[in-house]
Amino acid sequence: MRVSGLLRLLVFTFVLVTTLFFVRSYISFNMQTVRLPRWMAPPCRAHPAQPLLSLQVSTPMSPPGPSWCPQLPVCPLLLSAQPVFSRALSSLSSLVTKENQVAKTKCGLSKPCPANFFAFKISSGAANVVGPSMCFENHIIMSPVKNNVGRGLNIALVNGTTGLVLRHNSFDMYSGDPKSVLQFLKEVPMGTLVLVASYDDPGTKMNDDIRKLLSDLGSSYAKELGFRDSWVFLGARELKSKSPFEEYLKNNPDTNKYEGWPELLELEGCVPKKVF
Repeated sequence: MRVSGLLRLLVFTFVLVTTLFFVRSYISFNMQTVRLPRWMAPPCRAHPAQPLLSLQVSTPMSPPGPSWCPQLPVCPLLLSAQPVFSRALSSLSSLVTKENQVAKTKCGLSKPCPANFFAFKISSGAANVVGPSMCFENHIIMSPVKNNVGRGLNIALVNGTTGLVLRHNSFDMYSGDPKSVLQFLKEVPMGTLVLVASYDDPGTKMNDDIRKLLSDLGSSYAKELGFRDSWVFLGARELKSKSPFEEYLKNNPDTNKYEGWPELLELEGCVPKKVF
C-alpha cells in the first residue's frame, strides 16, 4: 500500500507541475510583444526624435490598454517606403480620374472636345425598325426612347452660339407633304446649326427646292438623296463652304446590310461655336 500510495503522489505532483507550466507558458505567450524578424528589416537604432513603436497581440486574456507600446523602434527603411506607397496611390488615383473623364465625355465621344467647341453625335435609323438619335452637348434631342422620331427626315435646329435647342421635328418623306419640310427649312434662323438624320425612306418626296435648301446648309449629298438611302448631316445656315460633317450611303441591293436598306450611319465630332 505504501508503494502504491507513493506512486499516486508522484503522478499527482507531475500532473500538477505540468499543468502549471502550460498555464504559465500560455499566459506569457499572450502577453509577449511581437517583434519583426531580422530578415524583414536590418538592425537600426532609434533616433532620439523618432517615436518607438511595437505591436502587442490582443487576446481576451490581455488587460485593456493601447495596442501600441514603446518597445520596437521605427526603422528609417520602413519610413522611406511611405513616399513609394504615396506615389503608387497617386498614380492609381490619376488613372481612375482619366477613366472617369473618358466615361463622362459628352455624347459618349472617344475624347472630349476642346474649348469653344460643341460635342455632337448623330445616328441614322436602322432599316424601318430602329429610329435615329441625336445628341448635342450631352443632351439627347431626338431618339426612339423619347418617342419623337419618325419616318423620313428628322431635323433639329440648335443655336450656333449658345448650343440651345430651338426646334426639332420629323417629316414623312414617303407619304407626307413635302411643303412642311420646305417651310421648316426656309425658317431656319441665321447662325443656326442644323442636324439631320434619315429613317426608313428620306428621298421619295424629295424635290429640287428641298435639295437646294439642304445644299445651301452645306450638304454635298442632298442632290443624290433617294429612296431608302441612309444619311446623317450637320450643317449651318449660310455656310460659306461644304460641311465636313456628313455621311451618306446609297440604297443598293448588292451592298445593303439589311434586306432593302443600307446599314445605319453614325456621325460624331466637335463643331466650333461659329461655323458660319
